[in-house]
Amino acid sequence: MTFINDNTKPLIFLGSSMVMGKLFDICDDHGIEIAGIIDNDYYGNRDAIDGVPIIDTELSFDNEEKCRNYRDNYNFFCANNWQPLNDPVSIRNKEKRFKFLNLIDDKKLNCITLVSKTASVSKRATLGKGVFIDTLSVVEPGVSIGDHSMVFAHAIVGHHMKLGKNCVVQRKSFVAQASVAEDNCYFGLCSITLKTNVVFRKDTFVQEGIYLKRGTKEGEIVTPLSTPRVGSCWTPKSKKDAV
Repeated sequence: MTFINDNTKPLIFLGSSMVMGKLFDICDDHGIEIAGIIDNDYYGNRDAIDGVPIIDTELSFDNEEKCRNYRDNYNFFCANNWQPLNDPVSIRNKEKRFKFLNLIDDKKLNCITLVSKTASVSKRATLGKGVFIDTLSVVEPGVSIGDHSMVFAHAIVGHHMKLGKNCVVQRKSFVAQASVAEDNCYFGLCSITLKTNVVFRKDTFVQEGIYLKRGTKEGEIVTPLSTPRVGSCWTPKSKKDAV
């Protein structure tokens, strides 16, 4: 397994989410020292999240001296989660995550990858920087996972699958082997893609519970209406019944 990691420096989380406890647990299991959380939403409003201190605001990176200190002495991980939904909270979270990812690139911050000890990750897989591999997930041989992508609990990434940057494979999902998912693809909870040698274009959103046997167009939202289910699966009787 090839991935970018340097655990000799303390770790700072950029942003926060409801799954922070998962990230903290992985750090504890690997002996990674957590220095704190940088998050403008909480800095000055509360002292800590689950015992991890809120140490600064992302605006501090505008200060050259502070920025240099952080870059030279700490590792980072973008903890701000995202979903491709249209409600105000989801839109704001996605925009905030993208700002953090731009900050990482602009300031050349070193991001480490966090892999649960209970995950099964092939030694023949390649993981980029800032990747999160959750509890009991499976990453098969030949898989390539791009920077800042997330594979959540009990998900499976099939062999020789190429997952782009900032992609999400949600809980109990399966992404087909020998296919390509471009950047910012989101595979929802319990979704299954079973067509090999296809491309899921940039910004694809496969909604939860979908069974998909084709590739997608850029920005496509795959719903039960666009992909009817057959056999033992539910098939929408009308537009009213479809999501």
